[in-house]
Amino acid sequence: KMPRTAAVVDEKLRFAMKNVMMEFPLIAHDLTEVRRRALHQLAAPFNEQHLVEEAIGVFFRVRSDVSNNFYTDTVECLEWLHSIGIKLGVFTNGSADLNSCEILSKYLSLVFTAADVGLPKPSPVGFIACSQVGNVPPNRILFVGDSYECDVLGANNAGMISGMLLRKEFTTQEVHEGNVYNEVELESQRAQVYPAAHIMLPSL
Repeated sequence: KMPRTAAVVDEKLRFAMKNVMMEFPLIAHDLTEVRRRALHQLAAPFNEQHLVEEAIGVFFRVRSDVSNNFYTDTVECLEWLHSIGIKLGVFTNGSADLNSCEILSKYLSLVFTAADVGLPKPSPVGFIACSQVGNVPPNRILFVGDSYECDVLGANNAGMISGMLLRKEFTTQEVHEGNVYNEVELESQRAQVYPAAHIMLPSL
């Protein structure tokens, strides 16, 4: 969509987005707006600013189709949780519209992004918003994520129980150093269904 700008995007977009966040800290949580402003800056030397909105639209549609990024057991896990009556939701610092993902939309009761609530994780604002909109007290919510700082500490500070999902590529070093979690064995049935995952749960 922006042929001349596209040639420099891979090299310069991340740096341009960081500069936008530093210059406009009040929008740093809104990655779509940050990306839009960064693309305007990169497109200016090539007079392609008029193509930015179309490019953002294409990116957003592709970015929101997250089904290609699922682990092999993702759908099976969602189906199992849904089948036993667990209310499922997502709070993400990303910009994808997960409600537009046909597979996920069948299971999710609510979806929040940092842009929706005005602050990114680990701020407790988004976690509390999830609790309020979902009509579930924070202490009845298990928030599972793969970031110790954003997901574990963020959820804990909002009064939620947290779990850290570790795939083979993740290290448990930060968890063990923090002395916050003890690894627990999944019960045999769940371990058979989700053999690739280890869940770190807090000592209760």
